Amino acid sequence: MRRGFIIKSLDGNITLTLATTEPTPGALRVGRYYVNADAGREASELLNASLRSYDVIVVDEVGPMELGLRELRAAIESLLLNISKPVIATFYYRLNEVYPRLYSLLTQGIAIYLNEGNRYEYLRRASELARWLVGEACGNKRGEGLTLHT
Repeated sequence: MRRGFIIKSLDGNITLTLATTEPTPGALRVGRYYVNADAGREASELLNASLRSYDVIVVDEVGPMELGLRELRAAIESLLLNISKPVIATFYYRLNEVYPRLYSLLTQGIAIYLNEGNRYEYLRRASELARWLVGEACGNKRGEGLTLHT
């Protein structure tokens, strides 16, 4: 049984509690979860630090909980408005209905719509997609190499 959600850096050094099923004073309620307001500030700091340190940025996921945190939503919008590095982002499929501007920013690049019918095809192609991203990241650094944490 799911009891909450965390935000975790890919290198495993930082873990933040995004939401739990336990009621918390002052928390934003999304469905049956209580979203930790402090996680927005901390996650936006993590995202900004990643922009300075890494060549490929991964955000999984941009959904109602993450967007309910004003600071995190602003950091994600800033990232997408000032893209200087390849970004991989998963996002809530109905995002266009709630945040059309953010949806527009997320879909101005290459958008892959995953569903039950095609997910195994993209899983099979994961290494091909990863090689393409590495190529994009190296191209942005003019061949200086890649800093990628997986």
